[in-house]
Amino acid sequence: SLCLLLIRKILFENLRIPAIYQGEDMATIPILLGKAQRITHTDKILYNYYIHNGSTSNSNYFNAYNSLRKVFGIIENNCGTMSKAILEFWGIKIFLYGAILNGMKANVSIKEINKVYSKFIKKYPNWNHNKYVQDMDFRYRLFLFLLGKHMYRSCYLFAQIHKLKTEGK
Repeated sequence: SLCLLLIRKILFENLRIPAIYQGEDMATIPILLGKAQRITHTDKILYNYYIHNGSTSNSNYFNAYNSLRKVFGIIENNCGTMSKAILEFWGIKIFLYGAILNGMKANVSIKEINKVYSKFIKKYPNWNHNKYVQDMDFRYRLFLFLLGKHMYRSCYLFAQIHKLKTEGK
């Protein structure tokens, strides 16, 4: 979330926060990180983020699916000097995991999911060998493994379990 970051104003030059509901920060943060010359962090908890049952951030899966697909397009078009491996990783995290998981939670057809996935792998055919994927949480890697093997029914099952968990049922 952008509200978790302290960012130099100069990094926002020639950058507009896109008008995407459920994803404007995800479209902006990678671009800001790519422009930054120095990045620091603190382990202190300075912000608490609460999600409640019925929250729009965990209930409108079809909108999230569409938004996250747009988010990665914005990152691709504004990545500047970002390395291909890092850009690909953002695509894996936001597009393959985020968008496709939400699409499956919204019951988007397997045909549509396959079309979207195929479009991604044409640009990034070796995405499953990206060096940053190994640092992702196991649940992300499991979903991506299933997706990479075209095990869409297993991915849909994963998505429905995830949906039940995020909705607190």
